[in-house]
Amino acid sequence: MSARVLVALLVGSLITSATLQAQTTWYVDDDADPNGDGMSWASAFNDLQDALDVATYDDEIRVAAGTYLPSHLTDPNDPRTATFELISSVGMYGGYAGLADPNHPDDRDIELYETILSGDLDGNDGPGPFENSEENSYHVVRGNQVDAATVIDGFTITAGYANGNVPHYWGGGFYSNRGSLTVLRCTFSNNAAAFGGGMCSRRGSPTVSECAFLDNQASYGGGGLTLATGSLTVTNCVFENNSAGFAGGGVRNGGGNLTLSGCVFANNRAEDEGGGMYHYHGEATLIDCLFTDNTVTAGFMPLGGGMSMWEASTTSLLRCTFANNHSPQYGGGICIWGSSPTLTLCVFQGNTAALGGGLSCLDWVQHDDPASDPWLTGCVFTGNHATVYGGAWHGDGAGMPVLSNCTFSQNVADINGGGLGRTRDFHFSGIGYEELTNCILWNDFPEEVFLDNTPSPLMTYTDTQGGWPGEGNIDEDPMFVDADAGNVHLLSGSPCINAGDPEYVPDEGETDLDGQPRVVYGRVDMGADEYLCLGDLDNDGVIGLMDLAMLLDNYHTPVGAIYEDGDLDCDGDVDLADLAELLGLYGMTCE
Repeated sequence: MSARVLVALLVGSLITSATLQAQTTWYVDDDADPNGDGMSWASAFNDLQDALDVATYDDEIRVAAGTYLPSHLTDPNDPRTATFELISSVGMYGGYAGLADPNHPDDRDIELYETILSGDLDGNDGPGPFENSEENSYHVVRGNQVDAATVIDGFTITAGYANGNVPHYWGGGFYSNRGSLTVLRCTFSNNAAAFGGGMCSRRGSPTVSECAFLDNQASYGGGGLTLATGSLTVTNCVFENNSAGFAGGGVRNGGGNLTLSGCVFANNRAEDEGGGMYHYHGEATLIDCLFTDNTVTAGFMPLGGGMSMWEASTTSLLRCTFANNHSPQYGGGICIWGSSPTLTLCVFQGNTAALGGGLSCLDWVQHDDPASDPWLTGCVFTGNHATVYGGAWHGDGAGMPVLSNCTFSQNVADINGGGLGRTRDFHFSGIGYEELTNCILWNDFPEEVFLDNTPSPLMTYTDTQGGWPGEGNIDEDPMFVDADAGNVHLLSGSPCINAGDPEYVPDEGETDLDGQPRVVYGRVDMGADEYLCLGDLDNDGVIGLMDLAMLLDNYHTPVGAIYEDGDLDCDGDVDLADLAELLGLYGMTCE
């Protein structure tokens, strides 16, 4: 330990004693004089490790723009174990101006003042991706057994290369074992590992927010990120151009409890499964996520261009979009294997595969796989393409998927089953079938449903082009607003309005794809869209005197009002805001 660090430790100890554990802020700038004590920008450390050596509970480390190399060795006999080891209850923040702006050193902008933590110990990486990386740090940053008050915020973490033995094949950029920290506004780029090129979490419960995982690589799974065990919450993050040699180009969940909210998966790729994400044997919740242009490329049985689920337990997707993803075999958007997820208000658009352009649902029950029994509500399949069967949907196996209020339109299969294709491959048992209620299958090519020696789907209260036997089914043009452009909202006068199951009772707060009430005019519609002409309370196509009378009759209704009472803003009561809305629409006709 250097003399300046010893001095800093003494000073920090005296300050701590005098202030009864008050927070100390330490300053780091790679342009600083090497003899600084870290107590101010003027006397900043020039090595981040010096600050980590002296920081204690509730301290903060501020790091100025620059590039910093790790020097702390977890194994003194292996220089590649050099890492930045985070300290419990210490916050480490990058993106400061520091000495680059002596008048405003505390100005912070993580893009303008990029702060790089690099594992390129010899400074010789390149020119190609991961060339000359064999001597790089296994893990640029580690967050082992750190508590929930630990924060790393505003860094670019790059050039980690975890190609060793356990644990040095987890998390090239960041490895967290039993950590519960917060990772905020960090960029993980050009890192590699067997599992979790950018980051790997095991047996902990970290939170990752507003981060970007770019151009990372995993030789096996989770090019951007791997959750091995434990729990992980990921919010508003981007996974782009990451790759995996087997599964999960963007993310791999290998048995943990993973929550993803507001995340984007773009241009990720995997050899075998889950170009965007691979979910295996764990629990996952995805909310408002976008999967676009992800790909699986080869392998024995490529599954799920956007996402692959394999024997996953509790899985829920809400308002997620899968667009323009590709698999050369099963499930361009999603492949479900031996899993029973719930998908609510999800959109599948422009995905491609040999079987199941939008989604493929499989299981292998005769080999002890669980059946795939997914439940889809309010989902849209439009513009998907299969080169063989099932432009939108492909099923094979013993599973019995349930689809409620889903819309299929403009999907294409080159051979059969533009909307839905069910096959009986020798790999699978082939005894399952789909159950569809309140759905629309219209204008898919070459036909809506194709069955290859399999049971027929059970359809009720469903509009199918060409017709289908079952209670409440119809064969009438649903009158979409613009199906060619993917707009499957219903026009006024559609035969699908108030044509769904008359016994259907929506869950409390249930909505359609636009967030409107699931049942508006007393009976559920067919399809993902619940027709609503705002202000037309009596559903006669005109906002007029009768609608005004209905609203006034319920004016000042206490909490519990519904749309048909005049609650136009759906806030639970009928008040002045609703009256003003209706008066502004008065006299208009519905489309």
